[in-house]
Amino acid sequence: MSFIRCQGRNCCCVFQVLNIAHDIGDRTLEARAYAGLGHAARSKGDHAQAKSFHEKQLDNALQTKDRVGYISSGTTLCQQLYS
Repeated sequence: MSFIRCQGRNCCCVFQVLNIAHDIGDRTLEARAYAGLGHAARSKGDHAQAKSFHEKQLDNALQTKDRVGYISSGTTLCQQLYS
């Protein structure tokens, strides 16, 4: 599974977590990795990529009925809309 190119050591670690979560089928862990990638993209000023990652986090949270992930992703997406 391949996404955007790694930019920095921490981002690469999150991509590794995302790949492992995908491989083992852990959707909740996958959602948390998308959240981390979204925060990293936003901190680098790439708001379009951040929105995409947080939308993937929200999708996973809805599918797994993860209330914490749902609230977290929804809050982050709202913050991006109004910032």
